[in-house]
Amino acid sequence: MNLKIFIKPRAELDLFEAFNFYDEISSGLGEEFIRCVDAKLKFINRHPKTCPKMYKDFRRGLISKFPFGIYYKIERKRIVVFAVLDLRQNPEKIQSRLIKEG
Repeated sequence: MNLKIFIKPRAELDLFEAFNFYDEISSGLGEEFIRCVDAKLKFINRHPKTCPKMYKDFRRGLISKFPFGIYYKIERKRIVVFAVLDLRQNPEKIQSRLIKEG
């Protein structure tokens, strides 16, 4: 499909925080996290409807090797990433965040 991917500023902050968290655990682990995110974004770009809908029109792509999900919506001419969240938190907290974002 190859739509443009737009990452909202709050989702960029999610990525930055996760990168720092993993890099503090082990040098280079943050970079591995970003590589896995990039791979999933490329997959989402090629197959945007493959990832399941989780909350209303929000879809979630799981990031390999890490317990994180990319939450996005498909718009007419682009894919909008609203959040990149740790999946080990309360699902109601995730849903509340998405409702605020979208």
